[in-house]
Amino acid sequence: MLKAAARLISDVELTQGKRILEIFKETDETSMLRGFTSRDVDEMAQVFKFLSFKEGDDLTQKDKLIDYFGLIVSGTANVMLDHLSVKTLSTGDCIGQCYMADFSKTAENHRYTIRAASAGMIGILAIADIDTEAKKHPEGVAKIT
Repeated sequence: MLKAAARLISDVELTQGKRILEIFKETDETSMLRGFTSRDVDEMAQVFKFLSFKEGDDLTQKDKLIDYFGLIVSGTANVMLDHLSVKTLSTGDCIGQCYMADFSKTAENHRYTIRAASAGMIGILAIADIDTEAKKHPEGVAKIT
């Protein structure tokens, strides 16, 4: 399902995911969740699948398909261009957001490798699952997209 994130490990249970988003909302001033209600956070937790990653894991690989939207909820990752880090992503940063604008796409090649600089967690929504999740949790998907 998540070809670009194949090395991501250990799913987090829904209740833990909801708590992670609540903490994220409460503690991060730049959070995309700022201003959302507890109900909003609950809906979003229903939509995201939470995965942990460890230092050195590739969240995306240059010229490989990325088929998900991701929200880093903890940890850091470096955007790599020819083995050089050009940017560091951290809590609140998104991966794959460009592809969310065009729902006709199911996946697209990523321009950069994004490699975990430290262990962390990412909430993901597979692009292929958007329609299904929108039927089950319309408010959650609407908040993300």
